[in-house]
Amino acid sequence: VLFRSTSAVEDRAVFGQFLDYRGVAVVAAMQKIRSLEGVVVCKVDREEAFTDFHRTLRLQIFAAAAILVLYVGTLLWLRRSAVGREMKERLAQQHATLTERLRTEALLRTLNETLETKVAERTTLLARANEQLRRELDERERAEQALQASEERYRDLIENAGDIIYTHDLEGKFTWLNRAGERCIGITREEILGTNIQQIVVDEYRDLLQQMTRPQLRDQDARTYELEMISKQGKRLSLEIRARMIFEDGKPIGVQGMARDLTERKRLKQQLLQAQKMEVVGQLAGGIAHDFNNLLTIILGYGEEVSNQLPQESQLRKQLTEIMDA
Repeated sequence: VLFRSTSAVEDRAVFGQFLDYRGVAVVAAMQKIRSLEGVVVCKVDREEAFTDFHRTLRLQIFAAAAILVLYVGTLLWLRRSAVGREMKERLAQQHATLTERLRTEALLRTLNETLETKVAERTTLLARANEQLRRELDERERAEQALQASEERYRDLIENAGDIIYTHDLEGKFTWLNRAGERCIGITREEILGTNIQQIVVDEYRDLLQQMTRPQLRDQDARTYELEMISKQGKRLSLEIRARMIFEDGKPIGVQGMARDLTERKRLKQQLLQAQKMEVVGQLAGGIAHDFNNLLTIILGYGEEVSNQLPQESQLRKQLTEIMDA
C-alpha cells in the first residue's frame, strides 16, 4: 500500500529509506510503469545494504586514524627532534654560558682579590696621607695661630705706638691712621679716612710733601723729612716724617709713613736755647760786675788811704767821702 500510494502520488523514480510490510527498514528504488499501471520496486534491507558501506567506512576510518596517528607520530617525532636539537642547543648554550659565567666568576674573584689588595694598599696610603695631612693641618693651625698672635701683637704695637703711623694712596687720601695720629691731629680715624693729606699740611710744605711721595721715586727705602701740619684745633704741629712707597707686583700703590711730633721738643729746645742765652748774658754780666767791682775796690782803697791823710775839717776830705759813698 505504501509503495502504491507513493507511486500514485509521483510519476517519477523514487529512491530512499522506507519501512516495508515487515516493519524492517529497507533501501528501495521505485519507478512507475504506465503500461502496467503499476510500480516496479527494487529493495534491500538497510542493514544488508549498508554492510559493505560500514565495512568500507570502518576501513576508511581505521586508515584515516592510522594515517592521523602516523602523521601525529611523525609530527611528534619531528617536534621531539626539534625539541631535542633545541634542548641540545640550549644545553650547549647553557653550558657555554655556565662556562663563561664560571670563567667570569673566576676572573671576578681574581679581580676582587686584586681589588681588595689594592684597596688595602690604598687604605694604608690614605691612612698615611690622612695622618700626614692631619699633621700638616695641625702645623698650619699652629702657624695660623702664631701668625694671628703675631698680627695681634703687631696691631697692638702699631696701635699703641707713640709715633704716628699712617698710609695713604697715590692721590694722598688717608687709608689708615693709628691712635697716636688720632690724638696728635685731633681727628678720628673715621673722619680722616678719605681726607687728602694736602688739606692738613701747611702751605709752604706741600711741594716738599709731593716731592717726597712722588710715585716716580721707586726707591723702597724710607726717606726722612720735616714738615708742619695744622691740627683740627688749629694748632701748628712740627712733624718728622719717615715715609716709603708701597709696591705691589712692582707697581707703586701708596705710601706708608711714620711721623714723630717734634712740636714739644722744639719748644723745649727753644726754651733751652733761651736759657743758654740768658746764662751767657748772666755770665757776661757777672764778669763785667766782677771786673767793675775790682775797679771800685781799687778806687775805694786809694780813696780811703787819701782820706786818712787829710784833716777832719778839710773840705777835700768831705768831697772825697762823698765820692767813696757814691
